Amino acid sequence: SAPKLDRKNFEGIPHTPTLSGGGPRDADAIVAAMSEMFVSGKGVLTVTSADQLDTVCLHQSGLCALIMLNLKPLDERFPKGATAPADREAAAADVAKYSAMLPDIALRSKDKPYSFAVVDGTAQKAAIAAFGMLPEESDLPQLVVINGKKRVFSRFIGTFNPKRVTTFLSNILNRRGNIETMPEGEDMPQFFKQEDIATIPEGEDMPQN
Repeated sequence: SAPKLDRKNFEGIPHTPTLSGGGPRDADAIVAAMSEMFVSGKGVLTVTSADQLDTVCLHQSGLCALIMLNLKPLDERFPKGATAPADREAAAADVAKYSAMLPDIALRSKDKPYSFAVVDGTAQKAAIAAFGMLPEESDLPQLVVINGKKRVFSRFIGTFNPKRVTTFLSNILNRRGNIETMPEGEDMPQFFKQEDIATIPEGEDMPQN
């Protein structure tokens, strides 16, 4: 059975419901509000270790949708005086944009058998290479869907936005798209390999503006 998930142990991607209380609501508004509450509870969690990733996503029932973002702190990516302020501002805007997308993606997929997790893609070089994904930090965000029990996976290729990602997730369930099987005798690619772990800042939060 899937491991029990205590959400207090993980950092969640913020999700603020857009509907406020008070006043009569039509049926569609009630359904929308309930859906937003569902995503607020289920959420998209950030993990920083292999054990956390197993608990949140890989060992849950269904499929694991693993989203790799660039979570490297902005001060490390853009040292003051060494890069143009506009570059830092653009990167901060990207962080905010993709963070806002993730709850939307989870909401659109709330009835599908997916668990979602976020990892720092800059610290997953071994897994990215093993899954045949694009290797550069500029290629982030990236997404891979994994079924560890069946040893299959599928990489998302294209513009990262809620509509395209949701279509990709639906296609996988309908056995459409490029679904790959690990070669016989090979283990599934591992995340948080020792050579990558040193690059993960201990206790680091999502980069802020």
